[in-house]
Amino acid sequence: MDCRLTNILCNRSTDKSHQTNFDEEYGSDYFSIGKLIQTARDYQKWGKKYDPDKEDDPDVDQSHIIDNAVPKTSDPQVRDILISHLQKDERQFTNTTDAVLNRIRKLKERDFIWDMLSYEVGEEHWDDSTGWYDKEDIPMLDLKSIHNSNKVLLIDTGNLRGESSEIFTVLFLSHLWTSVQSIWTPDRDDYIANVIIEESANIARNEIVYQELLPQGRESNLSLGLIMQYPEQVLGENPRENRRAYKEILNNVNTKIIGNVATDDLLAESLFHEDLDGDEIKDRIAGLKRGEWVVQLPSYAFDEQKPEILTLKPLPIPPGHSEGPFNVTARADSVRSRSRARMCVGRESDAVDTLTSHERTSETDESDSASDHDLTDDDSPDGITHKHKSFLDLVFDALTDGVDGYTLGSPMSALPFSNTAAFLVDEGFLEKTKLGNNELYYKPTKKAKALIDRDLSPASGGEKGGESLTHRIGVRLVATYYEQQGYDVEMYYNPENWNALHDVYAKATPESPENTDKFVEVETSPEKRGHVEDDYETLATAPGDAVWVVENVPASEDLLNSLSGCISNEINTHDRNFSKISEKLDEPGASELLSINNLRDDV
Repeated sequence: MDCRLTNILCNRSTDKSHQTNFDEEYGSDYFSIGKLIQTARDYQKWGKKYDPDKEDDPDVDQSHIIDNAVPKTSDPQVRDILISHLQKDERQFTNTTDAVLNRIRKLKERDFIWDMLSYEVGEEHWDDSTGWYDKEDIPMLDLKSIHNSNKVLLIDTGNLRGESSEIFTVLFLSHLWTSVQSIWTPDRDDYIANVIIEESANIARNEIVYQELLPQGRESNLSLGLIMQYPEQVLGENPRENRRAYKEILNNVNTKIIGNVATDDLLAESLFHEDLDGDEIKDRIAGLKRGEWVVQLPSYAFDEQKPEILTLKPLPIPPGHSEGPFNVTARADSVRSRSRARMCVGRESDAVDTLTSHERTSETDESDSASDHDLTDDDSPDGITHKHKSFLDLVFDALTDGVDGYTLGSPMSALPFSNTAAFLVDEGFLEKTKLGNNELYYKPTKKAKALIDRDLSPASGGEKGGESLTHRIGVRLVATYYEQQGYDVEMYYNPENWNALHDVYAKATPESPENTDKFVEVETSPEKRGHVEDDYETLATAPGDAVWVVENVPASEDLLNSLSGCISNEINTHDRNFSKISEKLDEPGASELLSINNLRDDV
């Protein structure tokens, strides 16, 4: 951990820190991002107390400050580097450590990246008898098991954006290459691990592909297949820089299957055969019909000539294909569900260090921001500065008509001036609650309403009095959810000549995916049967779809139990899939079920 912090603090030209990437005596093989940010916070907190001007004063002992600030390390050079930063003037030290913390916090903008870096498996889960982690305790992609079986593993990165998908793929290939070299695999002539990558042009340019997997993979019985629209795509926007990668790929790929694509000189040269020159090869490829392929195969034995280039026609469409003669029921959903349960972890897993990555971060934010009280303007009411008022205004906006560039899908710690929140809570201007994985949200109190001179009514009016913060967040999330789909949305809708109040009304428009209006009830007390049944009757009279919103899975079970007398279809109250539950809901007062936790991800 200490070396990681040094890497961030030091200039790239300083290589000493790389010599002890993980301290053998005090460090560990890995640590969570939460522990890293805690180390950086401690370094800044204690470092600010260090006074460089008193270093030579025999009457002042600052050793305890250094011991608390600098992480333990067995490398004296690393320790000296970190101590040298303490010897800077206060402004320079603060700027340096703020830069460190900002670089770490930047990762929090994408929750799934933060959660991935929070993954931590204790050594107590290692099973010496199998040489792998205990799969019963920790869900994990077990490459040892996969390498020693006849299985097909599909990894779908379709939900990741372009660069994120490429980064994930490269990381996975690196993990795979390490495992192939280090994990025992069958020593048989017919054993092979086939890896096929679709849309692989950008991936193929990575060094792990053209320097390691392609030239060396066969030594470990690993076969790599690269599928792309046309080979020259590997050159990308920087042909000069990527030319080496392209040539290595053409030279090391022994089996080439090529359709009717534009053929460059390098590709034609790689397909060289004594009976065909480059132009003839180009003409042959250009003359291919749709569904025909030119194939180059490797030599079938040592010291034998390559087979002549072949032209292949496709096999018939296999049974079960969407364009085939008949369909076969897909099992993708069940396979995906089973695989996620066995090999994936979420925030609720014990292996994700939520204490350090979320809760401790929030708690430290609060303790750090409490010191803002010392910087307030004593002439303002209760010591409130313009930063405190700005944050209060943003909280009002977030809970009413929204904030540009922000949704309640993220905690309010993502708002500007959120470092003032702890002081505002202590002084009674804000109430706080935690949703999801201990992520902080706030609601203004009456004291805040008086100070800022505004209430929680959205622009359309209709504030609902006495509601909980969770209820208000749910209402705003639903409003955002339907706004993003193109509906005209109104919070706390009270139709004329109609004795009813709906938490959210979403009016269908030409841009919305459906032409039916939505009437929404956000239910934070689903266990109260009488209250739920009354709300059901109100929704049943609405001229549109009746949508219920609860906080999470346990709340959905309570709601379905309370609605049991109103729903004709039999629904498994323990079903954790909200989409499946919604498919079975077909009642005048209940046609869809959503959850606040899922909405936070959706928006």
